[in-house]
Amino acid sequence: MISGVLQLSRAKNLPWSEVKEMAKEDYEYWFGRSKSFLLIVNTH
Repeated sequence: MISGVLQLSRAKNLPWSEVKEMAKEDYEYWFGRSKSFLLIVNTH
């Protein structure tokens, strides 16, 4: 960290299958959380 600014590393060249799997996992995680949120909001 330099002066409170984060420095990101360079993007890696990943195989498409690995990128696709990471995207699928992120989608399932966030979609599941949003469904739970909507259920709570709609019942109150």
